[in-house]
This record gives sequence, C-alpha cells and structure tokens, in this order.
Amino acid sequence: MRVSLLIELKGFGLWGAGKEGFEADILSLKLKAEDVEIPIIPAPYVKGLLRGWAYRVSPLLKSKGLIDGEVNKGCNPKRTCGECVVCRIFGSSGFTSSPIRVTNFYPIEEEVINAKELDPEEVLEKKLYRKIPTLVLPHVRIDDLGGKAYEGALFFTEVVPMGALFYGKVFLLDNLLKLVGVSPIEAARIVLSSISQLNYGYSGRRSRVRVKVLEADLGIAREDTFCSEVLEGLR
Repeated sequence: MRVSLLIELKGFGLWGAGKEGFEADILSLKLKAEDVEIPIIPAPYVKGLLRGWAYRVSPLLKSKGLIDGEVNKGCNPKRTCGECVVCRIFGSSGFTSSPIRVTNFYPIEEEVINAKELDPEEVLEKKLYRKIPTLVLPHVRIDDLGGKAYEGALFFTEVVPMGALFYGKVFLLDNLLKLVGVSPIEAARIVLSSISQLNYGYSGRRSRVRVKVLEADLGIAREDTFCSEVLEGLR
C-alpha cells in the first residue's frame, strides 16, 4: 500500500523540543536546504502519531469484526508488547523491521503536487519546497492554583504559520507484513483508520491539522469496501 498525503496546518504548527524539565524556548524542527532552513514534520513523529491512533482504533475495529489480529488495550507508544497486531505493523523494540514506512513531510505548494506525482525526497532534490518563514511567539507559564504567572516563566516558541502545506507518503510493505503474520487488508484498515483520526486532532504541540489523500495504491486492499470508504472520506 502507498498513500500520498497533504497535511494542512489549521493552527500554528510546532514540532520540536524544549529545555529539560520545562517547555521553554522551543524551536521548530528544520532541515538545511541550500542557503535556507525549511521546517519539516519528521517521519518518526508522523509514524508515532499514527501508532498512537492505531492502538486506539484497533479495539474498535476488532469489536466490529474488521480485524482478526490480537489487540492489547494496555499497549501504548511508550510501552509496547511486540505481539499485538499494532506492534507487528509499527514495530517494537528488539524486533524485526516494521512493515510500515513513513517519509518526512516537506513544505510545498499544492499546485506543484497537482502538476506531478512526486516522491517526497524529490521536493528537496528539485528544489520544489516552499520557503516558509517561522514566527516566534511569547508565552507565560501560569500557576493553575494561584492563577498567577510563575517567576521567570516567560518563554518563546518558534512556530510554522497556519495554512502551511506539508507533503509526504505512508507505505505498507507486503513482504514484511507476511513476515510478521499480518494480513495486508487488516493492516490497511488499521493504518487508514489511524490517518483519518489525524483530521482536526492535535498533531503536534497544540497543532491541529487537516489531512488529504492526494494519491493512493491500496494494493491487495483496493477491492476492500471499508478501505475504499475511509479513503474516500480523506480525499
């Protein structure tokens, strides 16, 4: 399965890190391209978001008879069992490579993508990325009990402006799914359901997004009614 996605920021976007012990002076993750730095949404971050939603949606899919694989409600991205269907798809510490692959998501103009189907890495190679200026916003940390600002609690975040578009892809590899004993159709149902849950949810530090499928090859799952309906809702 291969799905090309366009992620649109519906609010300020922030994917980065702060100082130890306090969310302060947070910088957006950027990649050097020519003489500029462009903000990106890193592949591990997107994969982690999808994994988190997969743990939530898999019990629902199981209850409706849409998947047969083992579900572990105690699993989460920080505590994996390595045995449930989600861990088999997304991987687990100490186990074989996961069947899912996610690219970095690069800033781009939608017109560029509409003109040609691109591999995300071509955005860099062919200099098709959008040079998005980031914004620096001030914040104050408030004591919830006292309702007052903490002393020295002024901090700044570097954010990507709302409306920015990011392009990337998600893959499922049938040969690795076979190796871990997961049906390609079940895997597609879980992953597409997880992608759909990103819509208007928090996909970063207070970052809401809209997800749109630009192109998809579902492979073996192309005739699956459930996958087709979820995909149609993402177009």
